[in-house]
Amino acid sequence: MGWKYKRLAASGLVYTGACQIGGINIKGGSDEATIAIADKVSSGGDGLIHGEAAANTVVDAVLPSGGVSMTTAAYATITGTTPVINIYYKPKLGSV
Repeated sequence: MGWKYKRLAASGLVYTGACQIGGINIKGGSDEATIAIADKVSSGGDGLIHGEAAANTVVDAVLPSGGVSMTTAAYATITGTTPVINIYYKPKLGSV
């Protein structure tokens, strides 16, 4: 299965099930945008992946070696005013 993406402007679930996070694209809105992606289905706790973009700028990050593995799910906690964030992920074979 190939890479997919999920566009988020607020905190939310990227994917339920085991997956790889391969990259993120962050566009700051009227202030700084931040993202933390955790291996869980809801908010809270420490993120495995972190990123930020200053107001009105774009930051692209491609994660090496096929990405970061999530075993349960991928949940993104996002801050900022009107950010646009694309998260590139690939479901692992056998996950729902």
